Amino acid sequence: MLKLAIKPAPLDDECPVSYALRAALNNGYLYITSMIRPSQVNRLSKLHHSGAHVIDEVISFDSTFVDAHINNPLCKYNLAIEPKVCIECIQESQLVTNKHQSLFSFFCQKHHIPLIDTCPACNERLTWELPLLLGCCTTPTCGLRLTNKPNPTLPTTLSKEGISDCLLAGYFLSTQDCLHLKQVKWLKNSSHLELIENGYNFLTKKALTKAWQDAQITKYSPFYPMSFSTISTQLLVQSLNYLSWPAIPALITKKKNLTKEHSITPRILTTAGIAKELLSVKLFELRALHESGIITIKDKSRLASSTPIELSNLFVHLSQHKVIPAMRELSKQLDILTYHDISMTELLIALVSGKLASGYQPSVNLLSSIFVTPKNLKDFAKQTFKDKRGNKITLDKAIALTGLSGKELTKLRNANVLKKPDWYRPSCKHFCIFEDIIKLRNLPQYHQLTLKL
Repeated sequence: MLKLAIKPAPLDDECPVSYALRAALNNGYLYITSMIRPSQVNRLSKLHHSGAHVIDEVISFDSTFVDAHINNPLCKYNLAIEPKVCIECIQESQLVTNKHQSLFSFFCQKHHIPLIDTCPACNERLTWELPLLLGCCTTPTCGLRLTNKPNPTLPTTLSKEGISDCLLAGYFLSTQDCLHLKQVKWLKNSSHLELIENGYNFLTKKALTKAWQDAQITKYSPFYPMSFSTISTQLLVQSLNYLSWPAIPALITKKKNLTKEHSITPRILTTAGIAKELLSVKLFELRALHESGIITIKDKSRLASSTPIELSNLFVHLSQHKVIPAMRELSKQLDILTYHDISMTELLIALVSGKLASGYQPSVNLLSSIFVTPKNLKDFAKQTFKDKRGNKITLDKAIALTGLSGKELTKLRNANVLKKPDWYRPSCKHFCIFEDIIKLRNLPQYHQLTLKL
């Protein structure tokens, strides 16, 4: 059991590890890990009881400053588990405060100077070691006295939600390929203050924002539709707390020359939520695409909007086929798909399996990048439609197939033109029998039926 000859009194708003460092310093230890284990230091940095009762019983584990209510896509806990310090607080009281350990803290309100989390001399991350309370770098090969950095470009009035946005933007700027976000528990191994400042510049300087987006598009555009080349942009904009940042309007994609060919296709790993939008499918339909080898679901045990999805396989298949003169963009033939009730999932499976011949040329989105001949598409649609003999369809699907409004279809069902399913109950009024809809659509001038009712 740990016993201390000198048990210092805790200082106002002192964070748990700061108290442990002072206790070690006052009791003559050279390293904090000579007094408590590294795992106990780690627990204290997370505001957890360390198990060293002589320390736990005198310090506060108040976590109200952590701001758990603020959206932060990067990490679950808005707490820095590596030190962020004010040089003046260190020099005056050997103090690292709880408030400074908030992810959204970058400025000391008492001394009006920026915090630091890296050594200005060697640029290494500060750690929980005794030299920290002496105002020195914690890297053994450096050890120089810490000095204040120049005042940051961030306004001190920036809200915590705004700082969260800056952290996120800084992360995107520092990450080479950020096509999906996985929220970790703790944000570590990087300078939070540098991320915040770089992110603020990113969100306020249009030239920097546009240069980053152009680099993303240039990397992916030879292989993928423009909508896929801008996944990082879409993900960033969707994850921000505020869309009023000056540089956000600059994240408007302009069509570029996409005809350049390369032999190696870069991987696209994103989330299921983004994948379903890019592919124009529903979330549950991604399972069928996975089973057909078109995409790869990384977490097979569950499928949620945050599940990682690998999309590259689809384009490996599509890129093997060139566009021929008789082919037209799929985006200009959507009426054929709608009329014959063909889903995007069915179409993609047919394209990859060779059931429907196609060509591929990257363009604005997936539909404008796939080319098929009108005759082949009609023949495929008619045969697929003929094979469908489901007993019931939803009212929304009936509206799409007939072009009638929901009110008009309800009138036809009340007049017994459309029969109710055998299992019909008042709570199931949003279903129709498939064959009735087909018969209705084949009647000449079937729109006039509702006028007579």
